[in-house]
Amino acid sequence: YDLTAVFDKNEFLNISAVAERAGVNTSLMRQYATGNQYPSPDKVKHIEKALHALGKELLQIKLSTKRKHSSKAV
Repeated sequence: YDLTAVFDKNEFLNISAVAERAGVNTSLMRQYATGNQYPSPDKVKHIEKALHALGKELLQIKLSTKRKHSSKAV
């Protein structure tokens, strides 16, 4: 994938959050995401690592089947 395709295919990805994780300026990441600029091979590796780390974090999520009880005062 190129970065434009990554953000097009995964609209749920927040460009600013990915940029922060990758250590890339947010406006520059937007330029990469729209195809107006292209990252260096080194930047690509940083962005790829950030995306993979995000994926690993998502895989660690365990959702509870229990409902939380409201603690409203009566």
